[in-house]
Amino acid sequence: MFNKITRTFLDQIKQGVTPEKLALSIAFGVVLGTMPVLGITTTMCVFAAFIFRLNHVAIQSLNYIAYPVQILLIIPFIRLGEWIYGRSNTPLNIIEIIDQFKLSFKIAFQKYFILGLIGFTAWAIIAPMAFTIIYWISKKILVKMMTKVTLSDITMKN
Repeated sequence: MFNKITRTFLDQIKQGVTPEKLALSIAFGVVLGTMPVLGITTTMCVFAAFIFRLNHVAIQSLNYIAYPVQILLIIPFIRLGEWIYGRSNTPLNIIEIIDQFKLSFKIAFQKYFILGLIGFTAWAIIAPMAFTIIYWISKKILVKMMTKVTLSDITMKN
């Protein structure tokens, strides 16, 4: 599986995508893919790819791969946001949440919309640092991979 992933990235590099642009695609895909707001990450990745002229396949692939991490991080982002805002922890039980929506959609939506904004705040604070780290590591790896491919291509031609 690792070889298949490696080959996919190498193919992207050979198609004229620079290691820097591909590293940006990876960083945007992962960071936007972990945003604690369900249903908007794909659109956000499309905008990022368009604005920064990034590889759409790479950014969306990483966005989809990050989906399980997004689900796992929703509650930690909410808890961090509650801490940032000095709020007490809101009980989060899926059965109770469903019951609240059945009882009053409007009230439940308002309550959980605010929690979503609180979680988004925490994500927005962490996202630039995570983006920088992911970009830096990805770029370093991709440049090394590109160097190996270039050297092996030169060796094969001789």
